[in-house]
This record gives sequence, C-alpha cells and structure tokens, in this order.
Amino acid sequence: MNGWEAWGCNKCVGVFKRWQMEISVRLYESMKQYAPQGRHAFTINLHDAATVDDVLKKLCIPEKTAMVVLVNGRRAAKEAPLEEASTLVLYPPVSGG
Repeated sequence: MNGWEAWGCNKCVGVFKRWQMEISVRLYESMKQYAPQGRHAFTINLHDAATVDDVLKKLCIPEKTAMVVLVNGRRAAKEAPLEEASTLVLYPPVSGG
C-alpha cells in the first residue's frame, strides 16, 4: 500500500496515517482477544510519533481496560512514545498472594 495504512476497526473511526516504523506486539491472556487474526505475537506499522495509546486504539482496546504495559521490558504509560523495533507487551493485571 505504498506505506499508507488505514487503521481502526468497526467500532473505531479509521484514519489514514503515513507509517514510518514497525514494532513487535505481544498480547497475553485476556488481551489476546484484541489480536488480529488470532495471533498473539505480530508486528504493526506505525507513524513516527506513535505512542502506546495509538497501538491500543489501532487494536480497538477499550480505554477503560485494565492492563500492564511493557515497552522493551519496562513498564510504560499509555502516553509513552514508541521507537522503531520496539517490543510492546500487554497483559492483564496479576493479583494474588
């Protein structure tokens, strides 16, 4: 598609952005339901100023969903910027004793 990608899902408004980087995404446990084509590990093309929140919107993960976010093995906020070749991991909160 010449570097252009439509993103969003039926519940989200799709927008067109110029993608300039690729990241790896891994979803675990209940977060797997948001994986494209049922794959828990995949890559996504993003625009160069993308954040974790951009990926969450692209995957149509509801804003109120509780989750642990790791970028390159470190906890990150939804506003955290992403860089080329970053690895984003999402999993539900763990509790217990």
